[in-house]
Amino acid sequence: MLVGRWRLADLFAMVAAFQAGGDPMCTDHILYPVIKAMICKYPDIASSLTGPTTPCDALSFAMGLTADPAQLGRVWKTAVEPSVCDPGTAPGEDDCSS
Repeated sequence: MLVGRWRLADLFAMVAAFQAGGDPMCTDHILYPVIKAMICKYPDIASSLTGPTTPCDALSFAMGLTADPAQLGRVWKTAVEPSVCDPGTAPGEDDCSS
């Protein structure tokens, strides 16, 4: 079982990596309001382990997983990709407050 929590802020930062119609999912994309509404509707857990009254600001995640044993091999270093959105349209700058 693979489980965890995904902070909404981190999820928003990843939204631009998804594409619809060949275009990145920036805040000016026609489908972005739908995606944002889905993200903001379902936070069900706090991103930190502080207490039962802490506001929910993350999504819980769980899935069954079957894996083979890992094999030693090369370590790949991934480069941080530059923002694909125009200035002011990056989902990582958005949140559920508006």
